[in-house]
Amino acid sequence: MKSNIFLKFFVALAIFASASFFAVGCVDFETGHIGDWGQAELDNRLINSSTNAWIDSVVNDVGYVFNSDGTFSRIENFGSQWSPSWRSVGGGTWHTSNNNQLTLTWQNFNVDNWIYFVHNNNLTVNGRNFVRRSGLNVSITITFNSQGGTFFSPITLLAGTQINLPTPTRNNHTFNGWFTSAVGGTRVGGGGSNYTVNSEITLFAQWTSIGDGGGQVGRDGRLVNSFGEAWIMGGDGFVFHSNGTFSDIERIDGAWYAWNDGTWHTIDNSRLFLGSGGFNTDVYSYSIWGNTLSLSGWTFQRTSGITVSHAARSARNNDEEEAEKSPFRKFREERMARQ
Repeated sequence: MKSNIFLKFFVALAIFASASFFAVGCVDFETGHIGDWGQAELDNRLINSSTNAWIDSVVNDVGYVFNSDGTFSRIENFGSQWSPSWRSVGGGTWHTSNNNQLTLTWQNFNVDNWIYFVHNNNLTVNGRNFVRRSGLNVSITITFNSQGGTFFSPITLLAGTQINLPTPTRNNHTFNGWFTSAVGGTRVGGGGSNYTVNSEITLFAQWTSIGDGGGQVGRDGRLVNSFGEAWIMGGDGFVFHSNGTFSDIERIDGAWYAWNDGTWHTIDNSRLFLGSGGFNTDVYSYSIWGNTLSLSGWTFQRTSGITVSHAARSARNNDEEEAEKSPFRKFREERMARQ
């Protein structure tokens, strides 16, 4: 009977001890914060102010700055011990899991689940010791990628400095703002917006083509003909309208007739899409220099005094001999053969 009582006592004690050990593993006693079981979080004990950093206690000339917005900089001393010059040599994003696993993502560098421990002003990461040091002036470089717009030189300044973002321009495009990636990403501001530089970063300008209907493919205003104008090559040519329609025209007996009508748009101001009528869905490369248009190697000149008739297209069938002489005939035949 007594042995059963003692057995029950030890079983209860073992259960209590196991529960206590489990609780200790889940709670960070330094902050009293219970871990999030693997979801991303920021551990406030790691965060530095604008003049603080975690410096390697052995090397002394390398370290990390962790920011409250989830960015970080790796820093190095390019000066001496007596006259330090701290600079960022790269940056990225960070988060912690369960307050004992640190993940750094930096360019092509991604380290998951480094084990770390913080005690007051000391940080241990996978056995490597860092000390929180104050009074540092860390230089950060911000780079601007205008993606076809105005070029801006990189700016180097002290971490925590606020700047006014520049305003780029690009022909036939509307500026949408500065983003953290070339496509998508986070918008950090438009031209003239205030931006605080905490870590090494490249900002990308994103654009919308003018006249593209809110994000769809655009139209290049240089292609558009005014009334009585056309792009001409011998006895053939095009008339492009600002509403996205065009006519493929040819000259017969001195008069101009529409051979086909369709729609057009441009992609990246370097490719021209012609659709419907006798045209397939191919994309043609093009370039414009003044009044000269190069379309997949064929050269057209902007010409005025053109009156185009849409009422007598059948006239072209009555003069096949003149049509055979047309330098555009080969272009047409190649285009039709691809359909």
